[in-house]
Amino acid sequence: VTSNKIGPEGAEALAETLKDNKSVELINLSRNYIGRDGTKALADALKVNQSVRQIDFQDSDIDVVGAKELAEALKINKSVKDINVTSNKIGPEGAEALAETLKDNKSVELINLSRNYIGRDGTKALADALKVNQSVRQIDFQDSDIDVVGAKELAEALKINKSVKDINVTSNKIG
Repeated sequence: VTSNKIGPEGAEALAETLKDNKSVELINLSRNYIGRDGTKALADALKVNQSVRQIDFQDSDIDVVGAKELAEALKINKSVKDINVTSNKIGPEGAEALAETLKDNKSVELINLSRNYIGRDGTKALADALKVNQSVRQIDFQDSDIDVVGAKELAEALKINKSVKDINVTSNKIG
């Protein structure tokens, strides 16, 4: 359903279906501008749906509140393995919420946070989460406003974490 401008209303309709659907494994709503209301509806659906394995919300107008809703859903959902929230507006606070969830979530293996400008605080929170999370295998921080301090935090986390095999920090302020 990529690039179809379904907006929040379309996302809400899909979310209602996902609450009962047991076969859908991929939700690709990239470039649909689902916003806060659409993200909340889909997050609520993910709390009960255990078939979805991959969610792609790239460039979907997700803000801090939407990121927090998604983080809450992932505390309950045990099926989602792949999350793409590239090019949204989750910022440091949204990254902190997702990081808190990753401390306990054992299903997420790939998370793409590119172009969300999570900054130093968001990077530190995610680094702290990676110290205890052993399911994440790949994480993408491309163009996320990470500075040298954030990079050092990630490096320290990777000394402890043995599950991450691929990390992307290109186009940041590392030096």
